[in-house]
Amino acid sequence: MICIRAKELFSDYCDGSIDPAISVPFETHLDECSSCKTELTELRSVWLGINSMPILEAPSDFRAIVWKKIDAQANAEAAKTIKPWFKFSFKSYFKPALALGAFAIALFMLAPVVIPGNHTNAGLGLPWLGQSTAVKPVLNIAVGEPVIGNYEGKSWVNLPVNNTGSVPVSLNVDIQGTGVEKSAVHIDSPSGTNNMYHLTHVAPNLTTTLIVKTTWEQNGIVNSKVYKLKQ
Repeated sequence: MICIRAKELFSDYCDGSIDPAISVPFETHLDECSSCKTELTELRSVWLGINSMPILEAPSDFRAIVWKKIDAQANAEAAKTIKPWFKFSFKSYFKPALALGAFAIALFMLAPVVIPGNHTNAGLGLPWLGQSTAVKPVLNIAVGEPVIGNYEGKSWVNLPVNNTGSVPVSLNVDIQGTGVEKSAVHIDSPSGTNNMYHLTHVAPNLTTTLIVKTTWEQNGIVNSKVYKLKQ
């Protein structure tokens, strides 16, 4: 496993949601890569610190107080005598607009900030601020070890694929060896599924060793797994 792939799994590993099929090569990588191991340790410390922070709540009349001040400022400006155009003051003209702009910035800064991991969301929890509905696609797929099994009276090469992400994934499987019906198989794994795919028929009582290579693209990186298979 390469460092880029390992760092994508930091969050899942810390909160215990990492797929068991991925945890073994992930932990092996941590034993071999001191850089990733150190970064993971530091990330855990940050999350523990965030979880220990107290939750702040805004006053119940916070919104009313802010709008009351804005309305008072706007009414005061409107009540002033209109000056001739040659005595026009940009400062007095833009004062209400600046107040509204400052209020908008305050709302943006107080909006809940989501940080990956098992912790409480930061922010003041203002009731009129809704969470963003935009969902970032998540690609998380685990390809297991192929096995030979019987299906509908025939011997098949079977491949377990667990796609826990939010997007479908395409996989290409190459099967090398004698006694197989197909040497190349394409799989489209839907999101949120855990399936056993029947790749190809094999000769009964297979005595030779098959080489099964599965390739797929994840976050712009081409991943592959190779297994030796014998009945």
